[in-house]
Amino acid sequence: MGPQSGHPYPLHHRFHPDAHFTAAQYYRMQELLIRRVTLTAEERAVLETFIDTELHATVARTERLVRLCQP
Repeated sequence: MGPQSGHPYPLHHRFHPDAHFTAAQYYRMQELLIRRVTLTAEERAVLETFIDTELHATVARTERLVRLCQP
């Protein structure tokens, strides 16, 4: 819990490759994000897949942290 707030500390995530999202996926996603205005339909679909995958990875990591913090 945060000091005297009764709220949990916020989590700030810096990317580290793991079983949920690889370095190759991360760097490709970054490349696509930089060019997002000029993406082809196929590239936009790939980017959306990466974003969905990273969102699911974030949920999985958070669930793991919650389980580790429970007595």
